[in-house]
Amino acid sequence: MSRPLHFGKPKVSAKNDAKCDKHDRNTDKQFTEKVALLARMRARVEGDAYVKAGTVGAEVRTVHELVDSDEKLRPKCGAGEPNEPVYEWARNVNCPSCLGT
Repeated sequence: MSRPLHFGKPKVSAKNDAKCDKHDRNTDKQFTEKVALLARMRARVEGDAYVKAGTVGAEVRTVHELVDSDEKLRPKCGAGEPNEPVYEWARNVNCPSCLGT
């Protein structure tokens, strides 16, 4: 059986408004703490040992190691055209040129 639409009490007094504001502040605080925790976790994972891997253009079988080049991610081995899109993946690098250098 479903609840009637008037089941919840409307906010009509200052006391109820204060409770809702407190709930909103707690929600904001929890969200802020969660974002900070995720940033710390990401920094640990993406430390010195973290290797960005991805594909270039339509070739999705060969996964290259990506390095920052002019604020863009480009393959370490120089594969692909300069205007081809680069897609970052959570996959293992399998390009022989990227692995060899």
